[in-house]
Amino acid sequence: MQPAMWSRQTGLMTASDIATINRFVFRARRVAAHSLAQDRAELGRHVRGSLDGTLELNGRVTLVQRLPNEEAFESLAARLRPLTVRSEPIFYEKVFAALAATTNDEHRATIAMLLREWQDAEIQGTQVQGFAMQQSNADGTDVTDFVSDTQLAAAWLYADLVHADASGPKAKALVFTMGERYSAAVRVFSRMALLTLHTLELIERMAATGLVTLASDALTGDVVIGKNELVREARAYVAEVGADLPDLRVSREWPEEWKAFTVTELRRQDPANRVRVTMRRADGSTIAIHDSAVIHRDFVASPAQWHVLVGGSLVFEFTFASDGESFTGARLEDLRELTDTNELALSAATLRLQMHDADVVVFGMGDTDLFELSGFTLAPSDLLQLHVIAEVLGDIAVIERLTGDQFELCDGRFTDTDRMSLRRARLLHEGKLIRSDRGPLRVTTDAERPPQVIQSVASTLNIGGAEVPVPSRYSLHPEMTGKLVESDAGIFTYSMSVPAGERFLEWSPEKRELGPDSDFTSVEPYNLLGISELEIG
Repeated sequence: MQPAMWSRQTGLMTASDIATINRFVFRARRVAAHSLAQDRAELGRHVRGSLDGTLELNGRVTLVQRLPNEEAFESLAARLRPLTVRSEPIFYEKVFAALAATTNDEHRATIAMLLREWQDAEIQGTQVQGFAMQQSNADGTDVTDFVSDTQLAAAWLYADLVHADASGPKAKALVFTMGERYSAAVRVFSRMALLTLHTLELIERMAATGLVTLASDALTGDVVIGKNELVREARAYVAEVGADLPDLRVSREWPEEWKAFTVTELRRQDPANRVRVTMRRADGSTIAIHDSAVIHRDFVASPAQWHVLVGGSLVFEFTFASDGESFTGARLEDLRELTDTNELALSAATLRLQMHDADVVVFGMGDTDLFELSGFTLAPSDLLQLHVIAEVLGDIAVIERLTGDQFELCDGRFTDTDRMSLRRARLLHEGKLIRSDRGPLRVTTDAERPPQVIQSVASTLNIGGAEVPVPSRYSLHPEMTGKLVESDAGIFTYSMSVPAGERFLEWSPEKRELGPDSDFTSVEPYNLLGISELEIG
């Protein structure tokens, strides 16, 4: 009998129909990926419910039904369940209502046949799909009603697997053992799994001929994890118990009380490893305070050893003399940099600059200052070079944070032109409006008039081995002009110019929206050390 839902007008597959079919395909692929769905012959055997029997001379018959692993079958049933629940968006009737919108007669008979089979496999009701059971005591007492395999399977699902009770027709199945309910469920849900696979194959054939539109994620998206562990690269943050959780919908910046969980913070979980490093000027004013950590101590060695990690990037290695009762005479033996990433290299450069500005570097624990160091002043040329390196590393670190990527470590080999290009990339990533090229710029288009805005595709910038992404960008000037310089087969090349002494304005449309009526006067300066704004572009 043709279902009533087919009475709707065909040939009008709506966006809702397409969404339903795509959701079904994704779920059906998840069913197909299940280990028990790999062997269709075995699924078919479960549907038929084959029994192995032994007949003894005394007339006793022993029947054996082979069942799949219970835990594995439970997961298969769970993957099938949304297809059986009327309120779910991929309830089988909704899927076939969406398929009915196709105008292709070739598949309509198959769709109708599959729908009838799905209706026969319905688990809500009392219909007999393969068998029914009745039981009583040996003396003929406590005789039960006949209970269908549908009722038994539904009771297994609702009372034994996903819920704790069964109502309606399912309740009558509770007088039977869990084993009998599971036996029926194996038959019913194996049938449903095969129907799911057949329906998936039909939709794939329809998609191949353009009758159904399937999204790429429905066809190729991951439907199983396929591994026993998940490995994630992330940043962790810690705070004192009771600290308010930051809302990342409000800001990506973490509140001050939340600290990145670094090696330093890990070591500082032990109060004995907590060291305070203070950069001070001669007048007693403070440049910076760093919560640092002991990462190595050996007071048995002679001389005693004490290593302190500062800013996650500088390791101060000290030795101490001993008078038998206490340790005295702290001596700095080595100062090592841990610069595996651009963030750490920036931290090391920043610390070096602070140490240069400080007259003393004081090491303390708790409220006590233990000792202080001095003599970290840099020569003018070294100081300038360190400022430039910190500037470059700072730009790279900002772009890393904005993109969520980590680039190769910048090895320090770059030119002033590289620095300008890097700062330009950073400002674009930050959504700033900046000055760029002086022009003229050559633009190729299929339009017979100069463009109103010049579009450039995304690219990359190599600075000291670090491959930094540069976002796509728009360029214009309120007074720019275009001159046709070449025309060939409907392709036109223009030379775009700006007034003398002016430069094009530039921004990334991915980071900032600007239109013809926007304010183009608020331009962000480059502010590069030792490079005049006039040199840019």
